[in-house]
Amino acid sequence: TYIKPLVDKDELEVEITVKNTTNKEAKINLNADIYRWINKTGKSIIEIPEINWSLGEKAMSFSNKKLVVAPNSTQTFIFKTKVNGALDLWSPSSPNLYGLILSINGKKQTLDKDYTRFGWRQFNIKGEQLFLNGESFQVKGDSWHFMGIPQMTRRYAYSWYQMLLDNNAN
Repeated sequence: TYIKPLVDKDELEVEITVKNTTNKEAKINLNADIYRWINKTGKSIIEIPEINWSLGEKAMSFSNKKLVVAPNSTQTFIFKTKVNGALDLWSPSSPNLYGLILSINGKKQTLDKDYTRFGWRQFNIKGEQLFLNGESFQVKGDSWHFMGIPQMTRRYAYSWYQMLLDNNAN
C-alpha cells in the first residue's frame, strides 16, 4: 500500500499491489477505511518513547471496487477520492495522522488486511524553494552523530528530538 496525499488537488490516491499466489483467477473487493490516529503517550521523556496509540473515529472510506487478479500474478490498483475537508493537514507544529485499513475481501471472507499510517500533507519544490501544503517551508534540523549503543534506544531518540523542538527546529 502506497499513499499519495495530493493536497493541491484535494485528492487522496492509494496505490495497492495485490499478489495472487493461486492457480485460479481471484475476484476481490478492496475496501479502505481511514481513521484518525490518536497518540496516547505521555509528555515526559520516560513516557514519550513507549508505543501507545489507537485509532479514533472514522474520517472517510473508499467505496468497494470489484477487481480480478489473474492466477499466479501481481497487479497494482489505484484508488482516488476527493478529501473534501475530511482530513486535517499535517505539519510539524500540528502532526495530524491517520490510519488506513485496507481489506481484501473474497466472496465469503476477508482474505487479507493491511494497515498504513500517514499524514495529509504535500511537499513541493518550486525553483529553489520548498513548500509544505502550498506554503513556503524552511527545514530547521540537525544531524545525529551516532556514537554507539546508548544512542540506539527510543528514549535517546525522543530526548534528542525534544531538544531540537525546544531549540525551534522542525
